[in-house]
Amino acid sequence: MNATPLDTSIRERLDAAQRAYAAWGASLPVDGERMTVDQLQRMLAGIAPRFDALGCRAIPTSFVHDDPLLRALPRSLTSPWASCLSFLRDVQARSVMTRLPAFWQSEPAVHASCRAVNAPILVNDPDNIPLATAAIAATKIDTIITAAEHAESCATSLHERGLSMRNWLIVHPASTPHHSSSINRAAHVYQEIHLFPGVPVLTQCPERAKDITPVFHASEEFIWEIEDGRAYVTTVRDDPFPLFRLELPFSVRLDGACACGRMMLTCV
Repeated sequence: MNATPLDTSIRERLDAAQRAYAAWGASLPVDGERMTVDQLQRMLAGIAPRFDALGCRAIPTSFVHDDPLLRALPRSLTSPWASCLSFLRDVQARSVMTRLPAFWQSEPAVHASCRAVNAPILVNDPDNIPLATAAIAATKIDTIITAAEHAESCATSLHERGLSMRNWLIVHPASTPHHSSSINRAAHVYQEIHLFPGVPVLTQCPERAKDITPVFHASEEFIWEIEDGRAYVTTVRDDPFPLFRLELPFSVRLDGACACGRMMLTCV
């Protein structure tokens, strides 16, 4: 997982990133060097006038709609949420409710994942808990995908009505990566840390989902460099605006191998 700066895979992605940025009239802050979130935000501010000219969709770079530093990050029209699809397959989801803020623009990727497993989907506004509980009581919904800030209140409302949920996928913002969930551990509770909405950097396998501590795996959507606890990610696939050696806003600790064979990471 530790990568020597500009090893072969990183250098290949440097060439791809330079080509992608050039299409937007942008360039890396310092050629080949690591990038901070602040530098990325400035790059995104600079390309905003060109956004409508290139075919892609946009996701916000913040989880808060009134964040003054909010920018639009270009993403492919078909960008997957691979860990969401893996989760749905692992738990054999039958019917899914999403309780993610519409502002996050995550629904296309969730819909694609649900279609892939033939699971119907109900989109529920996070603030409309009465509708959520009524729908769960009346249907065969067995899976909820939710933002962390809304998970506990939803679970409490279900408990008060004598209802339960078999499967949970809980999304934590990278700005608050240290929380664990107190939801009934008899359920399958998977947690993810997203750098931006719909961009997971830390995910969980079935083994890690059994553990109440927030221990994760590195998302396979990125090449990872870890040095002195700091983590840097580079987008693996071709993207309209790939991330290149971007420093994550939290530190990590390597915690040995999981039963699944992958390295475990803990936010510190």
